[in-house]
Amino acid sequence: MNNTVEFRKITVFSLAVFFALLFPGISAHAEYAKMDIIPSLSIQEELNSNVYNTPNNEVSSLGTRISPNLELKMMSQDNVTITLGGGYDKIWQYSRDAKDASDSTWNASVGSTGAWTITPNFNITPSFYFMDTKNSTNRAGFIPMGDPLMPSISGISYVNSERQSTGAALDFMYRISPRWNTNLIVDYLQEHFRRSGITINDPVNSSQTGVRVGVNYVLSPLSQAGLFAQVRFIEFEDSANTKSYSAGLTSSHRLSETLKLSVDAGVTHTVRDNDTGSDSGDTKTGPMANILLKYTGQAFQAELFGNTLYAGVSGYGDITQQYTGGIRLEQQFTQTISGKLSGFFQNSRSVFQNDAVNINALYGTASVIYQPLRIMSIYLQGTLNNQRSKNAFGDSIDSYLVMLGVKIAVPYHIL
Repeated sequence: MNNTVEFRKITVFSLAVFFALLFPGISAHAEYAKMDIIPSLSIQEELNSNVYNTPNNEVSSLGTRISPNLELKMMSQDNVTITLGGGYDKIWQYSRDAKDASDSTWNASVGSTGAWTITPNFNITPSFYFMDTKNSTNRAGFIPMGDPLMPSISGISYVNSERQSTGAALDFMYRISPRWNTNLIVDYLQEHFRRSGITINDPVNSSQTGVRVGVNYVLSPLSQAGLFAQVRFIEFEDSANTKSYSAGLTSSHRLSETLKLSVDAGVTHTVRDNDTGSDSGDTKTGPMANILLKYTGQAFQAELFGNTLYAGVSGYGDITQQYTGGIRLEQQFTQTISGKLSGFFQNSRSVFQNDAVNINALYGTASVIYQPLRIMSIYLQGTLNNQRSKNAFGDSIDSYLVMLGVKIAVPYHIL
């Protein structure tokens, strides 16, 4: 059977399981959940320095982007909010040389501010994203980089490549006793490319499924520590598949009422299938780590995140060693003016083939938002997307984007 068809079937199945598990828990608590539905429309003018995302002969253009979106927000009595969102945006480029860059993007996401309580001893934390676009800068602004449930997201850009990115994860936590709890995390990620031509830099379709089991001991009301084990199955189209096995320590500490630190550290053993399809091919053992420092104040929120791991979603037809670090900041300056700053740096290097991949990806965005009315906001935003490829695979790309837009969002209370 064609691998692409298999990828899509797995994706559909994973998403069906995801929502089948998510919505019964929400419905069971609908009597105490606050629910809002928020349709919105954004219209913006933008200047893009590299509309085709090419390493040379860049084409710049002014453009108009229209983005209708729909969100459903559900809040529990303990102030945990799950947001389900989806949208479409379409851009029209004005430059004659940029007409073929007038493209569209579909996106959907599920996010949560914490664990959704199903019973007093059982809760679920969901995470999901989907994007279909050929605009790598647009994609980088939507993918949940730094999400601890899906740590192996790729930030690599490709030249004018239509790309479908999907990720889904569920964290199930069960409290065994006042001191002990256990959790199970299941995740699925897929990168599917549609690009004509076959060259050394054509990206390769891939998918990966991970299962992680952990047990934690509550040291104090503010701290807990434990052990985890994880297995990951990584599949490539027309390339050898890979399995990875990880184990390590995990801990979380609430340093104050507003500051929380979470750390995972361990080791990963990776085995690549040989030509016969068995898992007796090349092996590699190395460190894995994930860190998240989160500050939540009344007017200021901040996150610092970083991780290192073996990943299979870079578009390169083999696993890479990923090193990622990033930041997210939000500040409410006044009642009507706020600002946001976020970005990440990621280095990806090939594991089994020396000097095949060595790519640095840097993405950053900053915005100022003015909200004169409850349903309307005006924003000015700047974005940079820089990538450097030092070896045979991948492109060196620079892209800069400036946007001025207005957003109308009208919330409707359901409960």
